[in-house]
Amino acid sequence: MPQACILCKNIASKIISIQYIKIMVGELSEIALIAVTALSCGLLFERFKQPAVLGYILAGIVLSFFNLVEDQSSIEHLAELGIQMLLFLIGLELSLKAFKEVWHVTVITAMLQIAGSLFVTFGLGHFLNWDLGLILILGFAIALSSTAVAIKMLESISELKTPSGRLAIGILIAQDLAIVPIILILRGIASGNGFDPTVVLKIGISVLLLVVMIWFFGRDKTVRLPFSDIIEKNKDLTPIAALVFCFGCALISGLIGLSTAYGAFLGGLILGNTTERHAIVKATSPIQTVLMMVFFLSIGLLMDVGYILSNLPKVLILLVFITIGKTALNIIILTKLKVEKKHAFLSGLVLAQMGEFGFLL
Repeated sequence: MPQACILCKNIASKIISIQYIKIMVGELSEIALIAVTALSCGLLFERFKQPAVLGYILAGIVLSFFNLVEDQSSIEHLAELGIQMLLFLIGLELSLKAFKEVWHVTVITAMLQIAGSLFVTFGLGHFLNWDLGLILILGFAIALSSTAVAIKMLESISELKTPSGRLAIGILIAQDLAIVPIILILRGIASGNGFDPTVVLKIGISVLLLVVMIWFFGRDKTVRLPFSDIIEKNKDLTPIAALVFCFGCALISGLIGLSTAYGAFLGGLILGNTTERHAIVKATSPIQTVLMMVFFLSIGLLMDVGYILSNLPKVLILLVFITIGKTALNIIILTKLKVEKKHAFLSGLVLAQMGEFGFLL
């Protein structure tokens, strides 16, 4: 009897091991397929001098179209981390000192861009019976441009360090700073509370914190972090410390009722204005690349290709309308603010595209 039990136990353990191996092989093959598809599409777009993030979105569309990803829950969880890392990276790379030099023009321009986009979407929403949430999402998404795409365009035409390039980058920084109240507004609408005093209070607190941080970090002095000496001696601790700071700030922000993305953004803004900024950017760059790839790939997985193809004329008309409309709006705003016409034209043209924050929102 004991021998029979031992025999049954051995057989059961082998069966369980085989099942475990099959499960693991299946998951590994799916991960490998996702990685190869994302890399191939990213290389394809880079080959044609386009941002790799567009390739990651295409990879998600391809995987979704052929139904090659069975369980998307793990990708969605990583995509949430990717959103936080995206905001962390933006805060990390913001140059508040450069922003202060042109803040009056860039802040007014960003505000008028958002107001103009909302004016258009409110008008369309009135005739097409859109609800308030859809109107706000489309208005905010249209107004915001992609920093990565704009920088790549300016670098390709050698205009990044010129007055036109600095003006465009300043406006992009102002747009990035506007993301915080925008996220809180949309969260308030999504929760059904609308513009109740709590939401307005949260927006006021977030804006006040940003103003204080811009004033504090916009000075000539650079802050030095505690324990930086220990981290500098052990390079392996640098990426871990940066991730802990990023997700820790996101956690604190979430616990006090603000957006976790807002906390990650503030974490990046703090570290981006310290003496350890370059070391942190270098150490966390590979992690950011992977998580951002997953984020944009998840956007592709959510896209309904059939809907786009069946409404292709509307999509193309909307694309042309947004591109030409944003260019005209940007040029008019900058011209009215006494910016030279050549700088206004180039900056307005660079900012005509829509950015990844439309997907984030």
